[in-house]
Amino acid sequence: MPRRSHGGFGTRVCVAADGHGRALSCTLSPGQAYELPSAYALLDDLPYSPLYVVCDCGYASHNFREYL
Repeated sequence: MPRRSHGGFGTRVCVAADGHGRALSCTLSPGQAYELPSAYALLDDLPYSPLYVVCDCGYASHNFREYL
């Protein structure tokens, strides 16, 4: 049986990594869920405040920029 990929039954892994690609924090969310709420949890779990944040356009919102 093929897996549903868009809005299906899978999960997403969101990861915050350092400049060397090492994972510092990660979250799991339902595949159909929006990714932005996970970003707040990822940043809160970091051991230090980041100097830079790089993410795709799905994280572009005024509230998220204010949070950063």
